[in-house]
Amino acid sequence: MEVNSINLSIRLLSLRKKSFTVFFRIAQKIPGIHFYEYVVWEGVCYVVNPKAASSSLRKAFEKCAIETSGNIDKSFRDITYFGSIKSIRRLSGIKFIFTIVRDPASRIVSCWEQKVNRRDPAGFRFLNQYFFFYYPVIRFGQSFSRFMSAISRISDRFSEKHFMSQCKVVGYGEIPYSKLYTLENINKISDDLAPIVPYFSLDSIENVTGSSATNLCDDTKRLIRARYRQDFELYESLTGREIISDS
Repeated sequence: MEVNSINLSIRLLSLRKKSFTVFFRIAQKIPGIHFYEYVVWEGVCYVVNPKAASSSLRKAFEKCAIETSGNIDKSFRDITYFGSIKSIRRLSGIKFIFTIVRDPASRIVSCWEQKVNRRDPAGFRFLNQYFFFYYPVIRFGQSFSRFMSAISRISDRFSEKHFMSQCKVVGYGEIPYSKLYTLENINKISDDLAPIVPYFSLDSIENVTGSSATNLCDDTKRLIRARYRQDFELYESLTGREIISDS
């Protein structure tokens, strides 16, 4: 009887944690609301940056958590948290804090391809939009140039994470990172975490490609550069190469 009560309590806590995860993810779609999302496991903190291999990293941590704990019901939701920069700074027992940044041009093109460049569904158009709080400024089927023109007029203060600047998403300059990775050197994470986290392995990362900026017109390139200037400066300092010139 006591064991059954404990198991029920654990299931209820897990359900509550999943409900909070869903709540925070939905809440962040409201312009002006921003939480830092981070994964904590075995003394490591990964700050999530959408459209920069975040799904692959979540799966890697989930697999690691299952193999380490022996609990097949373990999921990334159980080790994912939402909070402020202060909450990350106050974490105890953390040995390594990291995140991934991506070429800003390919990241925003990827965002458009996955979230916007889709056929407008029938029915409730407003509710079916991924960025429904920005409808009709951002809508399904919108061209990339129109999408870029729209988000260039939305400041980071009111941006959704997928088109917010990466420096803002990951708290660059405020969170005490041990290391910043780019998609080009992402596989080095497994080596760096090997002494800390048992079983951690990035078996494969999908869609790690170079910049898509070569297919864009010069005006759009300049618009991307202006909107994500700090992201470009950070990425280029890490890779030592220029992605889109100012000229």
